[in-house]
Amino acid sequence: MRLSRLFRSSARSVLARAAGPILALTSLVLFALPCSAAASTESRSVGLEMIPDFNEVATPVSPGLVLMDVSTTAIERPGTPSDLTIALSSTLSDLATDPDGIAVEFAPYWLFAGDDVSWRDDLKRGVLNSILRAWSVTTAKAELGTQASPITGISLGFRVTPLSGGIDPAVRSILENVEKRLQDQAVYDRAFEAEFTADISKRVQSAQMELTAARDRGAEPEQIQEAEKQRDDLVEELKGAKREFGNLNEDEKKKLFKELREDNADLFDRIVGHVMSDDEYKEASAEIGRLPITRRGFVLEFAGAAFWDFPGKRADEGKIAKWGFWATPAWKWNRWSVVGVGRYLAEERFENANSLEVGGRVIFATGRVAFSAEYLSTAWDQDDTDDRLRAVGIVSYRISDKVWFNAGYGRDNRQRDADHLLTFFGVDVNFTGQRLQPSLNESLRGTFGIEEGGQDDF
Repeated sequence: MRLSRLFRSSARSVLARAAGPILALTSLVLFALPCSAAASTESRSVGLEMIPDFNEVATPVSPGLVLMDVSTTAIERPGTPSDLTIALSSTLSDLATDPDGIAVEFAPYWLFAGDDVSWRDDLKRGVLNSILRAWSVTTAKAELGTQASPITGISLGFRVTPLSGGIDPAVRSILENVEKRLQDQAVYDRAFEAEFTADISKRVQSAQMELTAARDRGAEPEQIQEAEKQRDDLVEELKGAKREFGNLNEDEKKKLFKELREDNADLFDRIVGHVMSDDEYKEASAEIGRLPITRRGFVLEFAGAAFWDFPGKRADEGKIAKWGFWATPAWKWNRWSVVGVGRYLAEERFENANSLEVGGRVIFATGRVAFSAEYLSTAWDQDDTDDRLRAVGIVSYRISDKVWFNAGYGRDNRQRDADHLLTFFGVDVNFTGQRLQPSLNESLRGTFGIEEGGQDDF
């Protein structure tokens, strides 16, 4: 393959091909920027106004749709995938075939096992944790033929992200403040006190139940008075235990915890249970759930897919048509992202039609809207075939918490014979539950002086 052909296009050619998309989207930019800024100011808490919606948890475009040339972008920006995503796309051009596609993608870790990850555990991911938490599986379907000769394409794909950056500093600051507030509001003290007084509290409840039963069955006044006295004595004992606990300093509480833990191996777990039932903790957890869990820095994603075509929509006629693998490095700042791609595609339907693609994409995001421009060059095995050149401008707008709308315009000689104008539209629906929780384990360890590596892990 003549790799040098990928880099021979001049800057003049790039600008000429990209001019159409840029001019076509200028009016959208001028209209959407003020609307987006207003929406962002209203929907963000203090300290989060600068974080655009485009940086939140959302699945990039499906590798299967990219492989079948049905995606709204050929250069997806790596990111943490949603639990489950459904993507629809439609292309309009001057070609005889204008494919429509649908894709379903899910992230197994977040869908099945990621409900109780503390935010500190997800602050900086190692390679293995990043792969585990940011890999996804996708399947896609597209109509690739014409009415006269229908062809259905079915694809399977995956993506893994060994490097996924870190949590945005603004979000981290708010997370730290939420946890500090839990400590300042004595949530952990109340949980320990509840466990410290658990035995006497049960006895008070039992005495109250006996008193109520005596009254209900019409017991003698002397019996009722005796039951009341027992209940009142226990109430005073409970008050005394709470005063005793309240007079302890932090070191004395840590010492008491260690003494009680010697006879109660599950003490830590019971305290955790009290914390999780505390109203302040529930409010803090809900606040974290509302935060935009965004990541920034260097990100590296690998993806692959294969698709089979079925002429005449006949299952027995299906055969593999194309497969490919690619790497997508990116650097994500707050509002700007720069993405590159290197992609190898193997064509099974034609000889000498394998190809290598390289390209880049620049993204600017603010509020609910993101604007991007991408340029992709492809060199084919065949010496007599011109390189593919794709220049596209894209606008993405967040319609609601779960739904993104994408639209774009550009040029693409994807049929390898001439340039074609194309306009595309797409809708992505992301389903994501609460990703992160307060770092209970670390906070409680510090509160009770538990050494790292102990047996208690929440």
